[in-house]
Amino acid sequence: MEVNSEEFTLQSLIDLDVVKHQEKLVNVSVQATGEYKLRDQLNLLNEIWKSVNFGTKTYKEKDGVF
Repeated sequence: MEVNSEEFTLQSLIDLDVVKHQEKLVNVSVQATGEYKLRDQLNLLNEIWKSVNFGTKTYKEKDGVF
């Protein structure tokens, strides 16, 4: 049975005895949730850094040294 099918229900999971895979499913879910949070935080940091501008000044009157 296709998971994306409208006929796929909670009973389908019960019939597939998905409980015997519970530990593995929980581990995958925890990892995926962590990865999503990291990706979300990285996107937020990228947006913040886009608006940061660093100014430079010459160092001891030397050309090309900042």
